Amino acid sequence: MSDAEKPETLLQAISSTQLLVMRECGRGAYQGSSTLWLANIKPPHAPQVVMLPTPSGKPIDYVMNADFDKGRLNSWSKGRGINDCGEGMEWGWNGRQFELISGSSAPLCRGLPMGGFTLQTWQAKVLP
Repeated sequence: MSDAEKPETLLQAISSTQLLVMRECGRGAYQGSSTLWLANIKPPHAPQVVMLPTPSGKPIDYVMNADFDKGRLNSWSKGRGINDCGEGMEWGWNGRQFELISGSSAPLCRGLPMGGFTLQTWQAKVLP
């Protein structure tokens, strides 16, 4: 069976009533993309696609090489396979939706890890 027939799926309770569903929807040589849904834990599940805010103001409905831990969702899109450039974002779950916490870009593809430097494109202060 090929990897395309076994996409990665993450199911994570994010509240007592809601579940985050992250399902791989594409895979390349060095990265994968996933789509996110919020669903009710109990039927009817009624999944809704998650639209994530970005520093540009244009929401996206996918994440790259994503990780979700302790209410924080991270995405890093590699510009090249050697991971010397790309773009990253982090969102936090506020109990209702995901809010953008940070965005960064490593624009120079020059063979150095993370492009040699990372530019912060967005930073929010997270309050308790």
